[in-house]
Amino acid sequence: IENSISGAYNFDPFHSLTLSFRNFWTTVTYDRNPFFLQEDGSLLESPMTFEELGLSSSNVNFNTWNLDFRYSWQFAPGSFLTALYRNSLFNQSELSQEGYFRSLGDLFDQDMTHIFSLRLQYFIDYNNIKGLFRKKTSS
Repeated sequence: IENSISGAYNFDPFHSLTLSFRNFWTTVTYDRNPFFLQEDGSLLESPMTFEELGLSSSNVNFNTWNLDFRYSWQFAPGSFLTALYRNSLFNQSELSQEGYFRSLGDLFDQDMTHIFSLRLQYFIDYNNIKGLFRKKTSS
């Protein structure tokens, strides 16, 4: 299940704010014994379960949440200064039989990660600077 929503507001052609949210949840339940890859590329099913092989349960319950808030400023043609704040949560467990809302509750018991980044992207027009690289000829 993937839920996402986003919105953007442009103050003018050079300044914008973007807010986006994404929640992704998936589960994998293994009902069969593990398979092992043979030298010839074929698969051989093991007669033992994951637990009997000492691999613990391989079932997966994966849930993630991201909330992004971005401000972008175009200060020259093709050149941007972007500030990003990201709030994220991540949880992975072996409880693949849990429902969505129980898994979401477990997700919010995790520690949040807060990231702030600043990116400068500058466009250099070769036609404007090619004179800087020419050798000067002496007369």
